[in-house]
Amino acid sequence: MNTMRKLTGVATVALLLGVACGKKEMPAAAAKGEQAAPAGPALIPAPQPVPDPEPASPTVPSSAWQPAPAQVVEAATKVEKLKAPKVAKLESDDPNGAWWKDTPYIDVAMMPQQMAMPFLEKATITNLRAQVAHDGEKLAVRVTWEDATPDGNVDTSRFADAVAIEFPLKGDSPATMGSKDSPVQIVQWKGIWQKDIDVGFQDVQDLHPNFWSDLYWFTEGGHPHKIPQAFKKKESLQWLVALSAGNPVALLQRSTPVAEYAAVGWGTLTHQHSSASTGRGLWHAGKWSVVFIRPLKTDDAQDAQLAAGQPTKLAFAVWDGGKGQVGGRKHWSGWNDVELAP
Repeated sequence: MNTMRKLTGVATVALLLGVACGKKEMPAAAAKGEQAAPAGPALIPAPQPVPDPEPASPTVPSSAWQPAPAQVVEAATKVEKLKAPKVAKLESDDPNGAWWKDTPYIDVAMMPQQMAMPFLEKATITNLRAQVAHDGEKLAVRVTWEDATPDGNVDTSRFADAVAIEFPLKGDSPATMGSKDSPVQIVQWKGIWQKDIDVGFQDVQDLHPNFWSDLYWFTEGGHPHKIPQAFKKKESLQWLVALSAGNPVALLQRSTPVAEYAAVGWGTLTHQHSSASTGRGLWHAGKWSVVFIRPLKTDDAQDAQLAAGQPTKLAFAVWDGGKGQVGGRKHWSGWNDVELAP
């Protein structure tokens, strides 16, 4: 076999050298006037470059999964500085609660994040509207912004809408996620978490109904092995790797669509194990309205401690999942002063 490969290689080199030198030797049969042998197979043409495909949309547009609200409340008074009036009782996280109509608002200019990778090259959300209220025990923050589609799923090149509010733990904390000596607290809401609560846990089969999976040992029922229904036994949870590893974001059942984080600069976002914040988001007619509610005071050193009659600050970040925005690819704002009525 090795001898044959060597002979073939020598013959190939000889043929190439003959072509390269321009030699044109007449076959012996043709020289004697005999019929020429049939030509051999044609050489395969050189491959041509393949043009790049046309860029496709990074996401599949989502449809609304929530019913239209019974009423839509719009804030009536615009102010230059956030003022949190004291209301009788914050009994609901309804973004269309009646008290929001009489709560003044500010328009917050949003900038594309271009200080740390990954950058957001161009802003798709230029501003959002913010309102704040409190009842002496709890603080409520309402944020609204325009978004053509409510994105509540995650898939390849597909992300969820999200918004976050940020509190300083020190007066000199940078709005860019704090610093080593001046930490911040961040509370984030995500569309996928809201959809998990409104509709149920969103698994692979909810995006790809024709998918198939093999047997998962110790699960209950058969394909498609719905989460969390099929994973009741402790032994079955070994297949859910993120859950088994203790990932704090890997929850099979959520009670709130918000999570609390601590940060001391870019790339330091850390999940807080205990969360005192709750919230709710509603999408209607091309607009998101999200409410965050949290206690003014807690016993957690990573929480911002607030008090009626005392000033504080708020910064904001927002992601348009339908435009491929996730992680650092976001919009952000600087600090906005907040006055809490006594």
